[in-house]
Amino acid sequence: MDRDELMQALAVKPAINAQARAALAAGAAFEIWPRKIPAVRLHHTYSRRLRRLQDLNRPPLGGEEAVANMAASGSRDLLVGYIDDRERSGFFFQLFLSPDLTRVVGCIGLQAPLV
Repeated sequence: MDRDELMQALAVKPAINAQARAALAAGAAFEIWPRKIPAVRLHHTYSRRLRRLQDLNRPPLGGEEAVANMAASGSRDLLVGYIDDRERSGFFFQLFLSPDLTRVVGCIGLQAPLV
C-alpha cells in the first residue's frame, strides 16, 4: 500500500481520520502489516487497552468508535498498521483496515512520547 492509497482509505467521515490523513500528507512514516487478524480478537485486545487508558485519564482519540467498529466487524479479518506523527504533532495513529485495503475500519490516535 502506498501513501496515496492510504490517503484514499482515510477519506471517510470520522474526525480522527482527517487528523491521520493530515499527518500522512505532512510526510509522517507509516506501515501496514500483511498479517490478517480476526476483528473479534482485535476488539478484545483494544477494548481492554481503551478501558486502561480511560482509567489513566489518557483517552485516545477515536478509541470508542474504532472499538465499536471492530465489534461490528465480527469474525472478519482486518489488517493493522500505523502512522507515526509523534515528531510533528505528538500523535501515533493505530489503523485497522479492511483486507482489500480500501477502507479504514478504525483509527485510534494516541498521544505518545517519542521513544
